[in-house]
Parts: sequence; C-alpha cells; structure tokens
Amino acid sequence: MLHPGVVLPGALGAVSLTIALFGFSILPVSWAGLVLVVLGAALLVIDVHATTHGALTIAGLICLGVSLPLLFSNAPLPYRVDTRLVVGIGLAIAAFWVFVTGKGIAARRRPVTTGPQALIGMNGEVRESGLVFVDGELGRAHTSDGTQLLAGGQVEVDALNGLELTVTPIHRAASAVRRPTTRH
Repeated sequence: MLHPGVVLPGALGAVSLTIALFGFSILPVSWAGLVLVVLGAALLVIDVHATTHGALTIAGLICLGVSLPLLFSNAPLPYRVDTRLVVGIGLAIAAFWVFVTGKGIAARRRPVTTGPQALIGMNGEVRESGLVFVDGELGRAHTSDGTQLLAGGQVEVDALNGLELTVTPIHRAASAVRRPTTRH
C-alpha cells in the first residue's frame, strides 16, 4: 500500500489473469455459482446499510459458502476451490461481522456524552432566580414541584425540555466548622 502503483495495477492484473484463464477455457465457470457469489456479496453490502440485525449477513455467508465450491465444480482437480479455503473465508467474514455488530451494540448502550442530553445528571449552580449554570452554560430552569430556586444553591439536572432544564435542588449536610489555624 505504500508503493505507488500497487492498487490499480494489482487489481487490473488480477482481473486480467482471471479473464484470460476463463478465455482459455482453463477455468470453466458455473453460472449458478457466479450468480450466488454476486448475490452473497450484495447481501453482505446491503446488511451494512439496512437494519436486519445480521439476517442478511447470514444469508450472504450461506450464499458464499454454497457458491464458491460450485463456482469451479466442472474444472479439473487442481483448479477447484478448496473447501478449507471456503470455510476459512466464511469464518473470517463471520468473525468480522460479529466484531462490528458487537461494537455497534456497545456504542448504542453507552451514555450520551455530547449534545444537550449530556446535561442530564450533571450538577449546577443557581445564579439568579430561574437561571442555572451547568457545564459552562447558563440556562433557564425550573423544579418539577414548583419550588423557588435560590441563588447560590446547588441543583441536579433531571430532564431537558427544549431549552429549559428541570432540576432538583441538592440539599447538602451542614459543612464542617473550620478551626482557625495558628501560625508559629
């Protein structure tokens, strides 16, 4: 990948070699196998963009598993697709999709960290009646039970409705009495 000319010439070379082998009748193709390979690849790509929870991936893997041995089944023995290769490719694709799906599910379960919904559960300070300073922003707030917010009081954000916060006052225990320190 670091050398110029690896991607395009390599891809064109692989395609040209495959077409040449087919043209010289060394690789007779089973059309059913070819259609199933294309269908299997299409199902894998569609499952990336559709919410099917892996159903299309399983169908695509089955298509590939059936089609790859079928693709060159009429070829002489050295040109047939090895079953171990098909199983290995199928397992690699399945492992990749399990990994990606697992990461996607884990990302959806994480709490919101950005945007206005991230304010829920944060503590803030009442600046004026009805205004609360939370996470570097000053916003209009009210309590769910209608109690008055006193300036300097601490609150916790319970909900967000549009641009208005619903908060609950935090009642802290009486702070410890400080003893004056003496200097010697």
